[in-house]
Amino acid sequence: MFRDEGEDAMTRTLAGLLVALVLILTPQIALAVIEGEEGNENLRVGHRMPKGADRIINRLDRIAWWEADFGPFQAEGRGDTKAMNKILADFAKLDVKTKRVVVHDGVGQSYLINMNLHSEMIKAANIDWEFAVWPAKKWETSRRMFAGRDQPPREKPDLPAQIDVYTANIRWSEVVVPAGIEVIDERLEAHGFSAKDGIVLEGRIKKLPGREPTVYTVRVQRLGRKGEPDYTELAVTKSNAAGTWVLKNLPAAWLRVVVEAEHCVPRVVGYARCYDQPQWRSFDTALVRAVSVSGRVTDPSGVPLADVDVRLDDVVVEPNDDYESPTRFTFKTDVAGRFRSDQVPAGKARVWLYKTGYSMAGLGKSVTLPAGEIEMQLMKAGSIRVTVDFNGKKRPPEYMVEVEPEGGNAIGTYGGTATIDAKNVFVFENVPSGKYVVKGHPNPTSEREVTEALKIDLRDVKAADVTIKAK
Repeated sequence: MFRDEGEDAMTRTLAGLLVALVLILTPQIALAVIEGEEGNENLRVGHRMPKGADRIINRLDRIAWWEADFGPFQAEGRGDTKAMNKILADFAKLDVKTKRVVVHDGVGQSYLINMNLHSEMIKAANIDWEFAVWPAKKWETSRRMFAGRDQPPREKPDLPAQIDVYTANIRWSEVVVPAGIEVIDERLEAHGFSAKDGIVLEGRIKKLPGREPTVYTVRVQRLGRKGEPDYTELAVTKSNAAGTWVLKNLPAAWLRVVVEAEHCVPRVVGYARCYDQPQWRSFDTALVRAVSVSGRVTDPSGVPLADVDVRLDDVVVEPNDDYESPTRFTFKTDVAGRFRSDQVPAGKARVWLYKTGYSMAGLGKSVTLPAGEIEMQLMKAGSIRVTVDFNGKKRPPEYMVEVEPEGGNAIGTYGGTATIDAKNVFVFENVPSGKYVVKGHPNPTSEREVTEALKIDLRDVKAADVTIKAK
């Protein structure tokens, strides 16, 4: 069903809807933007993709695509067994070293169309396949995410291309997988379970060396929606002496899995986007013993700063594994500007600071844990108040304003995107001294709806109040 071939076309083409979603990873720095579109409009992406990718991306049975700043390009579609055999034949010709197929029970859900698993969107978001591929130069962009780590990857890693196959409408027994493609079977039956087990999560926790076998506690939590707690505990179990665990018949939701053990640092071992259908996911991990970190925060003149939020970012343990905490490794300074935690893992991290009215240079201080007597500073910062003038026009349901440094965003600089309030205003706080540009646009948006960039000089002024005119 590639456009250049004579196969039957779909009788219905979904209307295009361009969306841009901004993920704010800290209160100060916007690190990732997700852009995508519903429908199967032809995409001119061949010049930046591995050779052969456009034959899969531009199939007429594609229903959506999306891409984040730091991650692969994703195409989502529908089709039967015959269509899947054609996709895999094209996949085998893709100019990528490692190609894998992951097989699932049931139907999939388009991440772009139904990111939050709303029940009323389930049917519209059903998919039978998903194709993930790294654009040719995307690695160079993603590599900058490691800019502050002490040992960033020096060589381009093997970035596999992947097709996820959902077997509700595809007879997997009749699918022909060409040679050279790795197959990972995540169907329940492949792991000793059946449909009556529903949503199944299981895993294995690697034992710590030099200790007797430890029993680990595994918690499964549901990610909260607007107005709900961030996480609600749904199930708790204990591992056996070998470190394995299993939970069956879990509810459909965005799920988070947390593992704990005495003398170790609790760890988020993964997330599962589970639909209301039987499915299987596995989470293997290891915990690290707890060590300490301590330090002091002052202003440039040496005055201690109290109530500073201190957080460890980019926490990495051997062998170069990210270590996510359910509490995000956060603590506060006392009246003497000091902070301390005895619940951090041995490894490497970046210390990040936040306090209203202050800003921090760059992305923080790189440290090796355990670490003590870390000295850090915060500087006085300004603010930018942005008002949007709709000039008598109807205001869109959602309108966003964004600020970035003059010359463009870069890792370690201040930048962000936010939704204006009922009074058409948003205030960017804790803005470091410098030159910036501000613009606005509705969400979803198109290029013609983005306002002209308004320049702001915040070097000699601590507060700026500007108005932009919506198009």
